[in-house]
Amino acid sequence: MKHADNALYKAKEKGRNNIAFFNEQMQSSTDRRLELEQILHHAIENDRFIIYYQPKFDRERKLCSAEALTRLQHKDGTLIPPVEFIPFAEETGLILEIDRMVIRKIFRFVLENRINIEKSGMKSIAINISSAQFMMADFVQFIITEADRFSIDPHSIILEITEEAVVSNIEHTIETMLALKQHGFQFSIDDFGTGYSSLHYLMNLPLDELKIDKSFVDHILDNERSVAVVQTIITLAQNLRLSVVAEGVENDEQFRALYQYGSTVFQGYLFSRPIPEEEFSGQLAEV
Repeated sequence: MKHADNALYKAKEKGRNNIAFFNEQMQSSTDRRLELEQILHHAIENDRFIIYYQPKFDRERKLCSAEALTRLQHKDGTLIPPVEFIPFAEETGLILEIDRMVIRKIFRFVLENRINIEKSGMKSIAINISSAQFMMADFVQFIITEADRFSIDPHSIILEITEEAVVSNIEHTIETMLALKQHGFQFSIDDFGTGYSSLHYLMNLPLDELKIDKSFVDHILDNERSVAVVQTIITLAQNLRLSVVAEGVENDEQFRALYQYGSTVFQGYLFSRPIPEEEFSGQLAEV
């Protein structure tokens, strides 16, 4: 019966009118899902989420911002990559509690490092907000309240949302963004060009920034279509008076090409890998 239930779950994943036969891989997947759920519950109860920061640099190669990235630390000390636990957290709804824990941690970091952040010239911290979190009716009040509690200037916070969050309920999205914009929060569309990429929502949303996905940057030196997509995104951002961040910049050739095309902010291993909170705090103190 357990095997049949696994096959039924897999068939439903594919949509209507599908058939699936049980195999051992399904059982392994189910076991891993149960293990992940236990790990996530333990992590929430015992505060096992840690924050890494990946610096961003301007056209002069000066530190201008950083993106906060969540890591899950297992009780044995190993790190579970976001690509593995985030989708499952979203599926189970645990992402809502995780997001709020993470936001508080980031705000506390900003508060504790305010002087060094200002000295470094860093203007903002970017926080990824899940689609489920962004759709919550109390999200606006939550983040405004927490920003006040930690004495955070909303103008220094960039909320990164995905195209999925935008199109899932466009009316709610616009209402939420406008409410937060009135308090000074900034907005960025993450991985632009990989989802729906509707020009209609770009025209109506109070955005500040577009992010070029790493998949386009990876092939900017050897693929004419990638070049065309990158140039189009940058031109679009310029015409809409938006900042544009190129993700995944790994070498000088990519940087020079993106610089030439007009990208304004750069993020990637060429400049810095994501680094633990303590290390990033130390770097800010030395700038």
